[in-house]
Amino acid sequence: MAWYNCDVNPTNFHVNDGQITLFDFDDCAYNWFINDIAVALPMYYDLYAEEGWEVKLTEFFRRYMQGYEEENHLDAIWLEYLQRVYAYRTLSL
Repeated sequence: MAWYNCDVNPTNFHVNDGQITLFDFDDCAYNWFINDIAVALPMYYDLYAEEGWEVKLTEFFRRYMQGYEEENHLDAIWLEYLQRVYAYRTLSL
């Protein structure tokens, strides 16, 4: 468990020379690392409206996890909980 931003969306980070700077920490929370991923998924709902969304979402998730693993290792067992954590987060909003 750790602190995480809970609101990483395109209006809450800046990229400069390949470095990401997060800001707007008013939604910060102490929770399981899997929440990092559950928080990010709703930002890509628009992919579901497009033809071939499964391929696009799979590619997004692959790249997202590749970048995630560069900063933090998440044991594979946690990915089995992703759907439940996402559902819980959706209900709690």
